[in-house]
Amino acid sequence: MMVVRRACLSALLFLAVSGLQLGAASTTAGAQPFPGKPVRIVVPFAAGTAPDLIARLLAEHLQPKWQQPIVIDNRLGASGNVAAEYVARSPADGYTLLASPPPPLSINRFLFKSLPFKPSDLAIVTILASAPNVLVAKPTVPASNLAELITFAKAAPGKLNYASTGKGGTPHLTMEWMMSSANLELVHVPYAKGLAPALNDLLGGHVDLMFANLSDAKPYVEAGKLKALAITSADPINSLPGVPPISGVIPGLVVETWFALAAPSGTPAPIVAKIASDVASVLRSSAVAERLQTLSLTSVGNSPKDASAFVEADAKRWQSVIEKIGLKPE
Repeated sequence: MMVVRRACLSALLFLAVSGLQLGAASTTAGAQPFPGKPVRIVVPFAAGTAPDLIARLLAEHLQPKWQQPIVIDNRLGASGNVAAEYVARSPADGYTLLASPPPPLSINRFLFKSLPFKPSDLAIVTILASAPNVLVAKPTVPASNLAELITFAKAAPGKLNYASTGKGGTPHLTMEWMMSSANLELVHVPYAKGLAPALNDLLGGHVDLMFANLSDAKPYVEAGKLKALAITSADPINSLPGVPPISGVIPGLVVETWFALAAPSGTPAPIVAKIASDVASVLRSSAVAERLQTLSLTSVGNSPKDASAFVEADAKRWQSVIEKIGLKPE
């Protein structure tokens, strides 16, 4: 939860001073106060996934504050690039936003030879929430923890396979990082349509393993439909008692999936500041914070400056991981 600790320190100051900027949003280019019409939040993954649930929760609680409809637009494809391109090419006026996990914002630039947009085409508004990933397996996999999994996989190279949400997603990169560090050979089964079909096939026993967001995997672990072998947080977490951090076996392997809100680059700074401040206020309301907690997500809500710096630092970290595991852009 390092993201959260760092973000909370700056968020309080951000909320205290950002109000000074908000009035300027109403005078930008002589326009009426923002928002003066419906707002669209584009999500790169399917309905029911973590980014979609966060976006819908945010919309539900922002709508009364903004007094405007907020439309959730799920645009799937190309590891989030389809949605990111749509937002990047939208008018830079704050009315089209992207709610996304890391791939199109910090990872895909290192995995695609060409992108239909540049990372600089998007301005990071705030980090919405974060959560660790959990390594889950179907019940018949002969391992109850990571050490046992490594022992079994080394004795039978290529016997086990793993699902991912497609090349470049954190489930894919985290598994490749683990495999490289532990010298394992697992078969990759990518699901270009995202988490839902990957998780369904894991639950159906058609694939053996995957890394998934805690918020997506926890209900199935609690129901006994999947078993959790390790968590990617730096420390054990209360919501998965008895599941150790993967870094205890593979030092340094700590992964936190985050979800950011972004706008087209060039969106006026006062509008970006207002969106960030209003979103931070919503995220810190008891109703939203408690709902996120039930989803095993921790709210953040930091400033645009801090959020941008965090995303760029995360990009550098994933770049080093991609280089370490030898993935080449395609």
